[in-house]
Amino acid sequence: MNIGMISWGSVNGKVQYNLPWDSSGHPYVAYPPTVWFQDIIRQDRTPYLLEEAHVIKRLNGYPISNSNANCVVLNKDGSWTNQDCATPQCYICSY
Repeated sequence: MNIGMISWGSVNGKVQYNLPWDSSGHPYVAYPPTVWFQDIIRQDRTPYLLEEAHVIKRLNGYPISNSNANCVVLNKDGSWTNQDCATPQCYICSY
């Protein structure tokens, strides 16, 4: 079985891993940093960089041939299949 992990943050939240280390002395209040720090997904569940999300999905076997598919199902053989998010068996969703 292939197992992946993100060491720091993945979704922007209370720990604010989206801000650089210097944010305690340089507040990013008026505008966010031009390059985010470690989080991959904003709180509204959109990726900071769509290309990065596609790379992560591709490296994990996620089928990205259908750009409109937001959900996938993990099949018994370990492969992924695009799935309509309204289907109850939806395994992973990304909006």
